[in-house]
Amino acid sequence: MSRSGFKRFEFFDVDSLSSDIVATLGCTPTCAAAEGGMLMFGDRTGHIILSDRNFHISARHRVFRGEVKGLAYLYDSASINKQYIVVLGDDAPPQTDSSGNKPPPLYFVKIYAASDFVRPLHVLNATVNDAVMSCFAVLSDGYQIAVGYENGAVILFSGRYLQEVSNTPIRNAAYSVLQTSHSFPVTSLHFCEIPSKKSSDRRIRLFAVMDTPDIPALDLSQGGDEAASAQRPPDPGMNGDDPKLAGVLIFDTSVTLGSAPGNTSDFVAAPRHPVRVLDERGAPARCASFMRGQSELVVARNEAVYNYSIEDRGGALAIAGDKQCICAVGRYTMIVSVEERIAVPVVGASAGAHGLDGELPTYMKPKRPVVNIYDLKNKIICGTSKKYHLALNDRVLFCLNDGGVVYLITTGGSMLRFREKDTHRKLDVLLNQTSPPLYSLAIMLAAEEQLEPAEIMKLYKQYGDHLYEEKDFDGAIAQYSHTVGYIPSSSVITKFLDPYRISNLIAYLEKLHAKNLAASDHITLLLSCYAKIRDDAQINNLLESIALNPNTKTVPVATAAGTGASKAGTPSATAAPSFNAFASGGKVHLDVTISSNLFN
Repeated sequence: MSRSGFKRFEFFDVDSLSSDIVATLGCTPTCAAAEGGMLMFGDRTGHIILSDRNFHISARHRVFRGEVKGLAYLYDSASINKQYIVVLGDDAPPQTDSSGNKPPPLYFVKIYAASDFVRPLHVLNATVNDAVMSCFAVLSDGYQIAVGYENGAVILFSGRYLQEVSNTPIRNAAYSVLQTSHSFPVTSLHFCEIPSKKSSDRRIRLFAVMDTPDIPALDLSQGGDEAASAQRPPDPGMNGDDPKLAGVLIFDTSVTLGSAPGNTSDFVAAPRHPVRVLDERGAPARCASFMRGQSELVVARNEAVYNYSIEDRGGALAIAGDKQCICAVGRYTMIVSVEERIAVPVVGASAGAHGLDGELPTYMKPKRPVVNIYDLKNKIICGTSKKYHLALNDRVLFCLNDGGVVYLITTGGSMLRFREKDTHRKLDVLLNQTSPPLYSLAIMLAAEEQLEPAEIMKLYKQYGDHLYEEKDFDGAIAQYSHTVGYIPSSSVITKFLDPYRISNLIAYLEKLHAKNLAASDHITLLLSCYAKIRDDAQINNLLESIALNPNTKTVPVATAAGTGASKAGTPSATAAPSFNAFASGGKVHLDVTISSNLFN
């Protein structure tokens, strides 16, 4: 499905925090992160700059002698007041040697308490020969830290690094090598932890994405996911081929924890599955992101967006276009793609149809980044950057997600902020700012965002009222039936007393009875309806269910009610039918006399 097949709504507020972040920061950022309402930036001189969510600079600290390569913010789940910042960078001396050559990088991971940058809690040596670091990932509690390199290597640190175990920082922690090297660089790493029955068993997986050469794109124009699956080559990891093939890999990094106090490496490696190749096609930097709520990796390629679980490749959704980045935002997905503009002659090109030399002049198609936030499950575009047009030929530098707030930073220095609207504002968009109102989508949204059941029932009633006004009585009663137990039944019953609506009334009364919420008047009315349409089988079934269910809220079966009519055709106690029940051959039978005024 192309973007044109998506419905469009504005579920995000967009504002511009800066048109020149270099001027605000006083440097060109080399890395960035956002978490806990804090923005963090690193630069080439070893500094990290901290700001609040409105981009007001609050602190600047020197943590390396060389370039800062990565940042992460963590907090101790046992104490929200214990906050940490993990930084990765080059600590090699910046000066050149006697030959004029810059020394090779010395990469270290440093862990600081967010309130104290005087001395790190731990320092982990992440230097792998002369390899250049390209990405890193930190488990949510800091227990594992993975580092990827441009030469394809992947290493892993494991330990209780958020514990302040001594006055001396850990400096010689050993790492395990998950992959030694490859001809393709590692572009992104993402941890995924699977729930375990034992707290000591940490079932952890690590997605690794590598930048591979282009492979012919799958044709997703016909057949959707099934067509995509049929065109995929076999999984190399499943055929006994070299599991170090590039693409999308999954490493098992599970561990079993011990209980020795004051030991940052108190663990043993649990039985692990071998590395698997989920897809032989990888992705460049910024084109893979982890959806924590779904425990899935999403990868953007020019022809489509792909999903991967820890077990295998998932579906693919055809969203064509040159992608610059993808970022998971809760259950939404932000994609920045390139929109080509009208071709223009390159400055200095020859004039005329064929130029003075008889050759065609050179033309250039300017490109503008376009931001769309997708609900891929429901086929919705729920946010765009149309209010703030990014500059032509600009590119995304960082895309940072902080719990529903996304910061987009470009090479041109622009910084946009996308803030997700709350549920009630989204419902207002769907019901009051859209014509006709989209009740089905509103109800689904309210359920997905876990609105209170009573509020969801109000939406069902509004939808039922809307359909009733449109004279879609079958659709209306289907919506009213959802509200049983929440909305007064009389408000629904009085709408369907017309004899032509008797089938709708029966459907609603049956729902009341099925949920054991039918009072004696409801049962009487339902029996009257069955008698009106001469459905003896349903009469017998209802009476049998009453006899077998002692909790049914009803009057004794054998009754005799007078006849009469209430005003406006509304049934009352005197408008009930007279009926008598008797048993024969193990079955309950009913002799019903219907008041002629009941459905007037």
